[in-house]
Amino acid sequence: RNTQSRKCSWREAWPAAQGLRSDEGFVVSQVLKRSPQVVALSETALNKGIYTPAEAARLCRARTDAVTRWVFGDARTEPVVEAELAHQRRIITFADLVQAMAIRYLRTYYEVPLPTIREAIKIARRDYQVDRPLAYKHEISIFDREIFIKVPTLDGQLTGVSGADRHQHPIRQIVEPLMRHVSFDDNWLASMVTLHPHADYPVVIDPTRRMGQPIIQGLNILADVLAMSVKAEGSYQAAADVHDVDIDAVYSAFDFYQSYSGTAK
Repeated sequence: RNTQSRKCSWREAWPAAQGLRSDEGFVVSQVLKRSPQVVALSETALNKGIYTPAEAARLCRARTDAVTRWVFGDARTEPVVEAELAHQRRIITFADLVQAMAIRYLRTYYEVPLPTIREAIKIARRDYQVDRPLAYKHEISIFDREIFIKVPTLDGQLTGVSGADRHQHPIRQIVEPLMRHVSFDDNWLASMVTLHPHADYPVVIDPTRRMGQPIIQGLNILADVLAMSVKAEGSYQAAADVHDVDIDAVYSAFDFYQSYSGTAK
């Protein structure tokens, strides 16, 4: 057995410095491996939650190229939203992710064209100084071929930020199930998203915990780690024993893992 000491690489040392167990460190190290520029981000940036385009696409249930185009644009089109860390190419924050989730819903269920969403967000930014309207608690209505975004004022009342309220057109309010699963801070900005509801052990993303990776709420354990432990240990109970958690937490993690492992359409 080789007992000689060796110098740890940053991929090994960083998870330990963040208080992660070795198995959790493995999952996070995969994020760092795919995006080496993450190490250059400040502590403040890390508290925003950070994702690769592929990770964000998985959580949005969208294609990676679509999410990349929405947040960063491409050679032919401008981005739909303004990336929070625009200077860090290919880094998506929690606020960017919540907006991408909203865009995916508008595109998939209401077939709202990207130029329409882009223009509404531009108006909100230009005329009302609301940089990320879809990351706030909001309502969206359709006016013919336009959309109208409302976000809360300081007293919690909704006010329009994306253009004139055109009463001459039929109004159809869009119901976004996503909003039922989003928690907001005192400024009405998204602060947590429940990805997999569960009576006792929901899977959530919180930008202040584990770099925004999916965790079991209350346990602060990465959901993917528990799910992969089922395969590694051979059973739900064995995985629960290894991590010293209730078996229902493992069931929740594995259900989430399977639900979010498919390629979105």
